[in-house]
Order: sequence, then C-alpha cells, then structure tokens
Amino acid sequence: MKWNWQQSDWPNFRWDGEKLAHMEARFLTQSGVVIGSVKHLGEDDRASLTIDVMTGGGAQDIRD
Repeated sequence: MKWNWQQSDWPNFRWDGEKLAHMEARFLTQSGVVIGSVKHLGEDDRASLTIDVMTGGGAQDIRD
C-alpha cells in the first residue's frame, strides 16, 4: 500500500466515506477498549503496550 503522499493525485485525493465508516467505527471502539484497559495496567506493562502499539505490533489485530 502506498502512503497518501505517494498517490498520483496527492494532495487532491478523494475517498469514499461509506467504505471507511465501518473501519472507523471499529477503530474507535477498539481504541476505547485499549484506553480503558491501559488504565488498569502497571507502569511497566503500560510502557510495554504503548511501545508495541506505536511500533505497529498492535496493527495486525486491527486489520484482522
């Protein structure tokens, strides 16, 4: 997949909001779960999870 700035129509690209709506809703739901869960973790576990998510370790779950 190309980055948005690598697309031929950058920066005037278009998207179909209807096609993205279900993914956006899923992302928002899962984000809420992660935020709620992180509040119950210890400092070391919270740091480890943060690093995992920031480096893409959590991205596979979202794509599945």
